[in-house]
Amino acid sequence: ADRVETTSRAFVLKVRPRMSQHEGRETQTAEVKYHYKESELLDIMGEIGLSKLDRYGSLNLHSVKTLLKILNMKYKSEISFDKFLAKLVDKGAQLEDEYIYIEKDEEQEEYREKVKYPVMEEKYDKEQVDGIAKRSLSWNNYVVSTVYRPILKVDYKIYSDDGGFITNQCYVDPVKIEFLHDMDNAFVYSKGLNEIKAFDADDLRLLLKLPQNKGFDLEYLSELSNFGEIKLKNMMDRFIGAGLVRKEKRGRRNVYFVIKSMDVPQNPKTKILSSLSDIHLMEHEVEQEHILDPRISMESLRSLIGTIWKNIKIENIDTLLRKEYMFKDEASSQVALFDSYYGHKVE
Repeated sequence: ADRVETTSRAFVLKVRPRMSQHEGRETQTAEVKYHYKESELLDIMGEIGLSKLDRYGSLNLHSVKTLLKILNMKYKSEISFDKFLAKLVDKGAQLEDEYIYIEKDEEQEEYREKVKYPVMEEKYDKEQVDGIAKRSLSWNNYVVSTVYRPILKVDYKIYSDDGGFITNQCYVDPVKIEFLHDMDNAFVYSKGLNEIKAFDADDLRLLLKLPQNKGFDLEYLSELSNFGEIKLKNMMDRFIGAGLVRKEKRGRRNVYFVIKSMDVPQNPKTKILSSLSDIHLMEHEVEQEHILDPRISMESLRSLIGTIWKNIKIENIDTLLRKEYMFKDEASSQVALFDSYYGHKVE
């Protein structure tokens, strides 16, 4: 039978002195210094957007939003979609229904936007990865293309109660929305960061404290969090709705069980977080269209990490790339990705 954790013990709540408004803001956010004024950035990003339209003739608005997300990540900016769209129109693009386009001369020379990025060294070339893929895939005919996975390197300070601090860094895959580690000659992902990103601070912190292998009731949760019964019930209902927790009736009380395991680092000092720092990087020009689309912005990631880890200040977020080979089965259209550093399939 499932083991149930309950308690009826009294407890003492320790309250830390309230941080000043300035200190709290410093702890949870990081100042981003732009090298350009907003008008200058809009002009640069507008030219890049125009080059995309020049190549494809037209783009749907979803693709334009994706392009803007990539550019905001690249330039560490927060240009709004409306301003970006207005700049494209100002530069000659035309908006119609859900598409934006330019009148393209058939004789115009094709132009591809390239941007320099730090890229992980390639230990396995296309031919070597193809040999590995043939042994692990059962496909007879497939096509291979090169893509680049963005990886966000987050530098931060961890403050102690006496005002001192230490520095560390972590790496996040914004496509999978998981922490990325280098362990035992393999890339390893955290489990659950993508699942918890939509929850607010109270929900998120309680969720990460829940026992993974035993049942628990509201009394246990009350001691764990100091929240009231109504709030705890509502929180558990949200977790159940997200498919993370199940509920059983045991007599007059509800007992909850975590049904989706979480493995998200809760200590910002954890050494494994900086494990990618030893990987050699080289500057390369990469075509934007070959970079996989991120599913979380830098600002959203900044907020998420600041909620998981208290008393940190994010100093900087940089984008680096990992070269991968995409295999597509011609019969089923299934896709498999292999990284060029270890030659492993990306799970």
